[in-house]
Amino acid sequence: PPWTNFTDNATMVQFVHRLTAYGLWIVAFLHAIFVWRREPRTTHGRRAWMLFLLVSLQAVIGIMTLLLQVPIHWALGHQLGGVIVLAFATAHWRALGQVEQTTLHPNHGSN
Repeated sequence: PPWTNFTDNATMVQFVHRLTAYGLWIVAFLHAIFVWRREPRTTHGRRAWMLFLLVSLQAVIGIMTLLLQVPIHWALGHQLGGVIVLAFATAHWRALGQVEQTTLHPNHGSN
């Protein structure tokens, strides 16, 4: 069946992976611009740009992995980069959520 191409066809898997990476790179870039405009020169603004930098570095590692025909150390580096990007993005998201919560509800938690 056609849907098995998404798991069994290496070319299709790579294509979807690459499109997802392009989309993530664009979203990270737009997010960095949005946060920087909203909160210039703040920790959150710098973190947003750091996230974009990490996503960009992850893309470079992924491209190099393909160009070098997938040597194991580059492939593992790309996997580790994914974990680092996910961890940083999660921490950044939580920090932004705390800012939103205190901005929207300044008396939250006080009696």
